[in-house]
Amino acid sequence: MLVLTFLFSHELRLFFPRWFSPFVQAIIVLSSLIFYWYFSKSIMAAPSFEGEMPEGYFIYIIVGELSLLWPGILLANSSRVIKQFYYKRALDNLLVLKEKASGLLIKMSLSQMLLQSIKYILYFAAAFYFSQYINIGSVTNFLVLQLVYVPLFLGLGLLAGCIVVYFGRGEKIIQLFVSASYVLAGVYFPSTVFPKFVQDIFKYSPFNDLIQLSRSTLSGNLTIVDIKLKLCLYLLLGLALLFVSQKLFCYLITKCDRPINHRPLIS
Repeated sequence: MLVLTFLFSHELRLFFPRWFSPFVQAIIVLSSLIFYWYFSKSIMAAPSFEGEMPEGYFIYIIVGELSLLWPGILLANSSRVIKQFYYKRALDNLLVLKEKASGLLIKMSLSQMLLQSIKYILYFAAAFYFSQYINIGSVTNFLVLQLVYVPLFLGLGLLAGCIVVYFGRGEKIIQLFVSASYVLAGVYFPSTVFPKFVQDIFKYSPFNDLIQLSRSTLSGNLTIVDIKLKLCLYLLLGLALLFVSQKLFCYLITKCDRPINHRPLIS
């Protein structure tokens, strides 16, 4: 618990280095919303895509970013934290935890979700204000959907952490994958604009199904009851993946060569 408190305090200082940092973060988020608003007014969707944007391009982007904000954090955070240990030559601080290290990384990822609360709240406020379909019921369905996917993305995040542990690098590729998934899943425009072979490659990304379900639930076209079987499947898959990734991470972290900080950990 003391290790988690120390690391969370460290992350909190990085995210909010000064007392006025939350206000700066809020201004940045509001600036992004203003940019999206005026940008959405300067373009018009093609007739074939109007059905996917019933409330306009602005709500389309806002809902897209809300859908993947938490999953993106959960997927990328474990590898980012591990790499920080490398850079600071403090890998032993993680190695001594051994089996408890994976639990610490999971808690750090969940803590990062809290640090993004300013963006989450302001984006939801904008969606509420400008949307005619989003209401308390649809938001409840959306949040339940997001929570169901948490174990899946936590497991994927730990697997990404295993890559960094094994090779001593790879966090940049993981960040690139998360950024590419944002675009290819349809956060900013429908994924059908890409060539078919690109769609075929990324259609199995968990981001794609999540963003489609999120848009449908927030618009009121779907409820949790309508997709309960799919959600149960994703929840079971996520829990199984989280269990396997924890075991794999614990195995790798206990096989680490302690003096190595910038080279692959496994000889």
